[in-house]
Amino acid sequence: GEALSQISLAPARGESLVDVLDVLDGRAMRWEHVFLLGLSEGQFPRHFSETSLLNEADRQAWAGQGLELYCRDDLTAREMLLFYLGISRANQTLTLSYLHCDAAGKASAAGGFLAGVIDSLGGEETLLDKGCLRKIPTGLFVLDDDEIATRGEAETLAMAELFGLGSKSTGRGMGQLAQEDSPGALRRIARGLWIAHRRWLRGESDEFDGRISDRVLLGQLARRFPGQTVFSATRLSAYGQCPWRFFAKHLLQIEPLVDPQRKLEAVSRGLLCHAVLCETLTELSQRHGLPLRLGDLPEDELLQTLERVFDAQAEVAGAGAAWPVLWEIQRQNMKRDLRNYLLAQRNDDPLASECLHFELAFGQGSRAGGEDQADRASVPEPVIVSLPPGDQSDAEPMRIRLRGRIDRVDRVQTEHGDGLMVVDYKTGRLPKYAENTTGQNTQMPLYIEAIRQLLGEDALGGAFHGLGSEGNINLFAGVKLRAGQVKEAKGFPETQAKALQTIGGFIAGMAAGDFTPKYSKASCSKCPYRQACAISPARAEVKVISSQ
Repeated sequence: GEALSQISLAPARGESLVDVLDVLDGRAMRWEHVFLLGLSEGQFPRHFSETSLLNEADRQAWAGQGLELYCRDDLTAREMLLFYLGISRANQTLTLSYLHCDAAGKASAAGGFLAGVIDSLGGEETLLDKGCLRKIPTGLFVLDDDEIATRGEAETLAMAELFGLGSKSTGRGMGQLAQEDSPGALRRIARGLWIAHRRWLRGESDEFDGRISDRVLLGQLARRFPGQTVFSATRLSAYGQCPWRFFAKHLLQIEPLVDPQRKLEAVSRGLLCHAVLCETLTELSQRHGLPLRLGDLPEDELLQTLERVFDAQAEVAGAGAAWPVLWEIQRQNMKRDLRNYLLAQRNDDPLASECLHFELAFGQGSRAGGEDQADRASVPEPVIVSLPPGDQSDAEPMRIRLRGRIDRVDRVQTEHGDGLMVVDYKTGRLPKYAENTTGQNTQMPLYIEAIRQLLGEDALGGAFHGLGSEGNINLFAGVKLRAGQVKEAKGFPETQAKALQTIGGFIAGMAAGDFTPKYSKASCSKCPYRQACAISPARAEVKVISSQ
C-alpha cells in the first residue's frame, strides 16, 4: 500500500472529437474558443464562377418557373449565415485569420465579410494600436525547442532566444549547436552576445550604439556632409526623428520588407491628391489669371473643374487596382475630402490668401513645360540655404544645397504682417508646431528660406493644410489662428532661426558619425529597422542617465 501511494499516474486522456455539423445544427452550440481560418479574399466568401451546364441567367430563369435551384444570391446568403454563426459562438476568445500575402509575396486581402468586421471595429490601425490585430511577417516562425530537427532550426532558435523572439528561453538551440561542433554558428552567436553586452554598458554611446569611430569612415563622412550632398527636407527630418534609422536607410541603403496593403498606401494617396489640386488650381489660374483668389470664383465652376480633373487622374491611378470595390470607396472618400477642402478655402479663409505658385520645384532637374507638374518659376538647380551657427556666434553659417517641391505658395496680408506663405498639403496627421523647432519635421523651416531665395520676397511663414474631413490648418509663421481669428505670433524670427540651427546640428552630427538611435514609443513600434538597432525604453534610459 505504501509503495503504491508513491506512484503517480497521469490523468486519463479524454477523447479527441471533431464535430461535423450543418449550419443550422450549429446554431444551438457554443465553444470556449473559436477559430475561423482562411478568411481571405476569394476564399471566403468564394468567388462565384459559372458552371458549364447552367449559368446564372439560366438558373434565374428556371427559378422563375418554380424550379428550386441555388443561385448566386442564395450561396452568398448561406456563407454570410455561416460566418455570422461562427463569430457569435465563442464564450472566451474568437480568432479570425487570413493571409495578407502568399508564399510568392503576392498581396492578398481579407474577404468581404472579415473586412466588414474590421471596419466596424475602427479599422486595422485602431485594432493594431489596441493589440487586437497581429501581423506575422514572413520568416519570423520559430520552432519550440522540443521540435528542433536540423542544425539550421537550432541556429534559428538560438538567435531568436538571443534577441528575445522565442516563446521560451531554454538555451537548447545553442546547446545543440555546441554538441554538433558548429564553430561558425557559435562564433556568430558569440558576436551577437558581445554586441548585446556592449549596447547595455553604462557610458557614452560608442560604435555599438551607432557612433562611428573609424578614422577613414569619419573622413569620408566629413567630406560628404555637407559639401557633397544635396539635401532634402524628408531626409533631414528622418535624421531628426532617429539618426540610426537615417543611417540604415539612406547610408547603408537597407530597404525594409514590403508589407502588402489592402488600402491605397498613404504615399500614393498623397500623390494623387497633390496632382489633382495642382491641375485644378493651374487650370483655374489660366482662366482667371494670377494671383488666384478662390473666394472670387463661382462655386459651380470650382467644383466642376475639380470633378473633371479628379475623374481623369483617378482613372489613371486606379487602373489595374487589385480590389476594385475598395478602390471605388477610397476614390469617393478622396473626392469628398478635396471638395470640402476647396470649399473651405473659398468660403472660410481667415488669411484671405492669394495663390501664386503651384508645385514650385527646385533642384529636381526638371522644369515646367514637360510632363512633370511644375510651376513656371521652378529651377533645376538646388537652392542655397544658410544655416545660422549654434552657440559659437563667431562661427560661419553653414551653407547647404537643398532640393524639394513646394505644393503651393500664397501671398497673405494681415494686420499683424504680410508676405509669402508656404502651403503644404497633408493627407494624414498635421505636424505640430513644436516638431518644426525640434527637427522632427524640417520641411517648413527649410521651405520658408527656399522661397526667400527663389522669389526674392520676404516670407511670413508656412501652413500645413489638412486634406481630410476636418480640413485643419497648422501654422508655423509670424501669425497664428485662434478660434478663426488671426493673431500675432511673437518671436517667430527667433523661432525660425532656432529651427535652422537645429538642422545645422543634424548635419554636423552626420559629419561626426553620430547615428545613435533615438527612442520613441510611437515611432519605434512601427519602425522596420527596430530589430537591428534593438533600442528599448530601458536601454535608452541607461544611455540618458550615463550622459547626464
